[in-house]
Amino acid sequence: IRKANFIQCISRYLADFAEKRGATCPIEVVPNGVDIDLFRTEYKDLEIKCLRENLGIKDEYVVLTTSRLVHKNGVDILIKAIAKLKETRPNIKLLIPTSKLSTNDKFSHSVLGIIKKLKIENNVIIKADVFTIEDMPKVYALSDMMVLPSYSEGLGIVLLEAMAMKKPVLATNIPGVNEVVKQNKTGLLVPIKS
Repeated sequence: IRKANFIQCISRYLADFAEKRGATCPIEVVPNGVDIDLFRTEYKDLEIKCLRENLGIKDEYVVLTTSRLVHKNGVDILIKAIAKLKETRPNIKLLIPTSKLSTNDKFSHSVLGIIKKLKIENNVIIKADVFTIEDMPKVYALSDMMVLPSYSEGLGIVLLEAMAMKKPVLATNIPGVNEVVKQNKTGLLVPIKS
């Protein structure tokens, strides 16, 4: 960082991080963008209905979190929240499109153990390496809301994608994310592990 001629960051949070690490060069913040031609809100009902059926989703309320199964992403906390919500809202379903990485095997097994222990196997769908970026707008379209329970993020582009799809968002109040989600304006923010 000290030898860089120029730094471009996706959030003010990351720019501040670079400055704290000793960056003396110019730093510019250029947030990630979303391809609004790809992340559009008009999808044929039949297309979404077919995808829901393929995932085993009927008339459930679908909470979406697009996340790798790693500790910093807080998926275990969200799963515990779904278990609590299931008590009063049995038709809730959590959909987790993810990717298989060798670095997250231990945590992935932990997540599966939590799901089994809480007896919510029918309320959680985990799909690893199934959806491409081109598929994701349809995944957002079939969902009812987006949740990002992370402990740290540079920005949280999945929130921007969900917003482009006109989905309500709930996220942890962390640097980077709180540049995207403005409380009670563009979504809701909650404390970490809440």
